Amino acid sequence: MRAKFIRSLVRPDIFDCEPGVSFPFRYCRVSIPRTQWLRNNGAIWVLESWQDHQKTAFTGLRATRESGFYKGNLLFPDGKRNILVEIDQPAGQIAITIQPKRTRKPRSRL
Repeated sequence: MRAKFIRSLVRPDIFDCEPGVSFPFRYCRVSIPRTQWLRNNGAIWVLESWQDHQKTAFTGLRATRESGFYKGNLLFPDGKRNILVEIDQPAGQIAITIQPKRTRKPRSRL
């Protein structure tokens, strides 16, 4: 699942989802981590979203080997999923890809 988010003209830290795209949240905020715990765990950015005054998304984003790409994870009702976020600062947009849930297969025992 992938969606592009475009920087809000009113609030530069808010990104709005493209219209017509089905995604778990309609907008998100990308900011620097405020807590030392997030920074100690490698977070360079924090991605969060709300709906009806409840936080629906929150994750620290860590840098990947590719410039402009960051990884994190989000908690969904069916479990945690990894996400990949591409931040394009000059263009004022981000792309979020939610990885499919991995199903673990138990090792067969001899």
